[in-house]
Amino acid sequence: MPCNGLPCIDCGAGIPKVQEGYATAGVNATSSSPWLLFVCPMAEACEQKPGQRCRTGHTGELCNVCEDDFVFVDKLCESCTTVNSSPVLYLIVAVIAAMAVGVAYAKHLQRTQKDSSSSGLLHAQLTTDNPLQSDSYESMDTRQSLSKATAQRTDDAYMIVRVLYQPGRILVGYIQVVSQIGLVLDIKLPPKIQAVFGWLKPFAGFLTELFHLECLGTFSFYEKWVVKVFLIPLALLSIVALYYLYVRHRGDATAVKNAAGSLRSNVFFILFLLYPGVCNQVFNIYSCRYLDVDHRVLRMDYSINCNDAGHTPYEIAAGVMIVGFSFGIPVGMGILMVRRMREYSSSGGTERFMARRVADELKITDVEAADAIRDVSTGREYSFLVNAFK
Repeated sequence: MPCNGLPCIDCGAGIPKVQEGYATAGVNATSSSPWLLFVCPMAEACEQKPGQRCRTGHTGELCNVCEDDFVFVDKLCESCTTVNSSPVLYLIVAVIAAMAVGVAYAKHLQRTQKDSSSSGLLHAQLTTDNPLQSDSYESMDTRQSLSKATAQRTDDAYMIVRVLYQPGRILVGYIQVVSQIGLVLDIKLPPKIQAVFGWLKPFAGFLTELFHLECLGTFSFYEKWVVKVFLIPLALLSIVALYYLYVRHRGDATAVKNAAGSLRSNVFFILFLLYPGVCNQVFNIYSCRYLDVDHRVLRMDYSINCNDAGHTPYEIAAGVMIVGFSFGIPVGMGILMVRRMREYSSSGGTERFMARRVADELKITDVEAADAIRDVSTGREYSFLVNAFK
């Protein structure tokens, strides 16, 4: 084409100049074309200034690789010093730490209240046998009352957290879905919506996006991928399992039964938070872009050549995760739900009699009452998945 017909080239001053937002790529000894030009994934990264091809912090193919001590934030490389000093990061860490301390303190108060109840029975017996000792236990009564009041306030706060938990979970799930719409469907969203999704991005990836491993040490792309796909989920599931084993070892039969239900709910919670981020990582390991007939780079990291033999084992690992995790979890949950509904349907006439009584009391049809009872029965086991969505 004539030079003046190419938007990527400035034809002035004799020597063509690459325009801002474009860059050369794929030039090597076996290339069939001497000079290939591409639109940069982030136009702001390809400045094409005299003596400075890429924006500060960017390097590599199409200026889409971060230099050392820089990390991708909203597809642009930012200094680790700036990223690590973000107030949003410290706020999120502080909230998580406060919640962990609050849960531990609530458990401590519950144990204290239980011990206080036992001490109160002993106190009542002693004061009945010897009234002269009643004065010496007045301070104990005060401490017990204070402990009970504190425990009651803790229970109230816990109930508030439980009430806010469901809509909060739904909001996080909504963010996880809608923040990916523009990227997946290749839609150019309005600037204000893009700004909102950018602010909500840490919630979409949750733990995999809160902390940038590149700023914590020298990690290769594959090492970061293994941490996000395998190590973080395994670490969180291990914490839940260890807590269950601790309760099972130290608690009574009722505590063990409650711990088993809590284990299932906590596992659901962790899978819910990590599912979008892990699926993103495993599917993107196959997403490559041709920069030449023999040069194919990974869209997640343009420094990775998809044709290298070292990339193949990670494609195999990603395939296993897609089958076992991405498809396995929803299929497995569907099987469990269908099995639970069949158990309910084959339970006999007791539920039908109960449905008739509920229908008479609430002035609804038998079918509506049966559906309500089934929802309650199923929700007891899978409430984390189904509660509050309607």
